[in-house]
Formats: sequence, structure tokens, C-alpha cells
Amino acid sequence: MEFGKIWDSQELFGYFAWPTAGRLPDGRLIVVCSGFRMRHVCPFGKVTAFYSDDEGKTWSSPAVLSSSILDNRDAGLCVSGGKVLLTTFTVSRAVQRKYMDMWYRQEGMEKENAFILSYLAMIGDEEERRELGSFIMEGDGYRFGKRRHMPGELSAPHGPFARNGGGFYFAGVKRSLGVDEAPGELAFMESDDGAQWTERARLCIPSSGLCFCECHGVQLPDGKIVVHARVQGEQKGRNIFSVWQCESYDGGSTFTPFRQVIEDGAPPHLLRHSSGALICSYANRTLPHAGPRAAISYDGGESWTGHIVLREDAVGEDIGYPSSVELSDGRILTVFYFTDTPHQDKTALHYAVWDPDEVGGR
Repeated sequence: MEFGKIWDSQELFGYFAWPTAGRLPDGRLIVVCSGFRMRHVCPFGKVTAFYSDDEGKTWSSPAVLSSSILDNRDAGLCVSGGKVLLTTFTVSRAVQRKYMDMWYRQEGMEKENAFILSYLAMIGDEEERRELGSFIMEGDGYRFGKRRHMPGELSAPHGPFARNGGGFYFAGVKRSLGVDEAPGELAFMESDDGAQWTERARLCIPSSGLCFCECHGVQLPDGKIVVHARVQGEQKGRNIFSVWQCESYDGGSTFTPFRQVIEDGAPPHLLRHSSGALICSYANRTLPHAGPRAAISYDGGESWTGHIVLREDAVGEDIGYPSSVELSDGRILTVFYFTDTPHQDKTALHYAVWDPDEVGGR
């Protein structure tokens, strides 16, 4: 395996996280993320991009693709039929204040907190209503048009996925915009052009008391659709943080019940490799072996090899959201965020390059 960093900055606004990798129609690699942040929850995040002209060996400086008066989180990306879609979502002032009270009251954070509270106090109610929600934009990978609300405020960290022959599918959570951010229903939507979306189905969540969220999917050459979801909670005294799967065999009109396929991490990102294999990237957050992992399916998602460890040296639990893109030589580039240096304040964007034939256990 080969490893490297896309971006690492310990400046005040040096927190970058939640990346999605892809290949643009012109052949360049792109990684989008939420960047120029102070920390995991703050109101300053912007949708940011990095580009590579040499198959991921070197990367550009960050370029801002979209921003608003609220925090822009989880940048998703999908390229299909020559079109590029970009997604993000924002959270309210009330949510910002809630997490400040929960997470950021330690000694030494007083100045940061005062700065953030002063900024939030300058945002008016009408400005918040206009900028709050889940958004999608169309562009060419470098410039994007007007932000539009996704129907039902549908959201998933890595965005839509490509439909065979062009067009887009999107599996995600219909978000509640209240301060409690209660998880909504899981919906499956379809679009021919990325502008008009039609809800095709609701994904049936088992009555298990577990939280299902943060979906991603892939379509196989035969039309089968595989959707993965992050599942977490407590069950029979065990903490669950895993990936579950459902499938559609009729173009997204109906889906099978969810079943667990990966038990040691989440959330998922799916890639269809040129060999026909499916790659699921995810993250394990159990210290001291936390880090990005992968699983491979050689039978269309019927079974998965698990526990392919890409890194296991994270020094904190603020890690993950790996996503993968195929390189020109068939190897996989997986991008993720974490901290591998003790006492480092800001998370960095890292990558791993690996060969599925060497580690897949086939």
C-alpha cells in the first residue's frame, strides 16, 4: 500500500473532513469535503475541492466550490453521463449551540466559543430559513450553479450515485431540521438530469431501535441496485456501529429488507470496480486500532470479504468517511480524514492506494 496526505493544516480554520472522491469527465481526480473549519461542529464550513492531474500522487491547494452563512457539511459528489452533482447540508444556530454545550466547554476553549457565539448572533431568522437544509448543485467539477433544496431535505454524506446509461439515484435520510435532528425516513430517489427528482421508494427500517442513516449505493451492470446504510445504537447490551444492506431488482421501485453485512465500522461508500468487484469503504472507530477499512464483494453484493485494514493508527475517534475511486492502473485510491499525530488539534485529509487483487482474499 501507499499512503499520503492531501491536506494538513493546523491553522485556526484548518479542520477538513468528510471527503468524497471521484473522477471528473476530463479525467482529473477530485476530492470534495467540508473545509476551512475550526472544528467538528462550527458554523464556518465551506464545500471545498482538491484536484490531482497525476492519479493522486500530488494534489492542488483547496478551492472553495460553495459556501453560505451557515455551516456547510458532508460534501458529496457524483459524476454520471458527463454531468457532475455536488451535495451538502447545513445545520441551524440552535444545533450549533447545542453541540457547543455538549462538546466544547473544556478549559481553554473560551475564546473560540465566544467567537462562534458572536458570529451566530449576527445571523438573522430569515437568513437561517433561506440557508437551512440539504442542497444539490450542478456543474463541471470546477464551477457550480445555484444551490437547490433536495426534495424532502434528502441527505447522505457522499451524495447520489450513478444510474446505468446516465442519470442519478439517491438513497438517504429525509432530514428533520429541528434542534434534535431526529433521524427521518430513508428514501430512494431518481433523476434523469440531476435537476428534477422523483421519489421511487421508502427503504424499510427494521423495528430494532437502531438508527439507520448515511446511505450510499451502486448499480450493477444487470440493473441490480445495492444500498448500504450506517446503523448504530445499542442492542442486547452491545454497541452497534455497522453497515447494513438492501437491494432492488426492479429499478428502485421495491427493496429487500436490510441485513447486516459489515459489523466493525461505518459509514459506507460503494464503488463498482472495472473488474466487476464491489468495494465498500468504511471506518472503524475502536481505539487503539481505529482507521479506514474496506470490504470487497465478488458476487454482486451477496457476500463480502471484510476487515481489509488500510490504516489503524488513528489517535482519536474523530475519523472516517472514507470513499474510493479507481485509478487508471486498476488500483484503488481511498480518501479519509483523521488524526495520526498526538495532540494535533485539526484533522487532516489522508489517502491510501491499494490493489484489491493483493488484499481482497479472493
